[in-house]
Amino acid sequence: MADNTILIPAAELAAKNKAHFPNESPEYRQARNALLAEEIELRRATSSASPHSAAPFPPAAESPKTIPSEVMTGRSASLSSSATRTPSLSTA
Repeated sequence: MADNTILIPAAELAAKNKAHFPNESPEYRQARNALLAEEIELRRATSSASPHSAAPFPPAAESPKTIPSEVMTGRSASLSSSATRTPSLSTA
């Protein structure tokens, strides 16, 4: 579904900001408005990406039955055998 909303440019929105600090210089206000415009653009980009990130992933591939640990140990270990082993650190 296409979103045909026409957005006001971020710089224009920032310029309409009525919140000012007492005794602020024009340079300070210009820098604050530039930062606010960037924040508005970032929020828009984040909001437009959020429907994509909320979409479910397709099913993953099945996990392998053996872990390719032969690189480290020279032999492979199955997932089922590693789950039944005694822990190496005692918690008692």
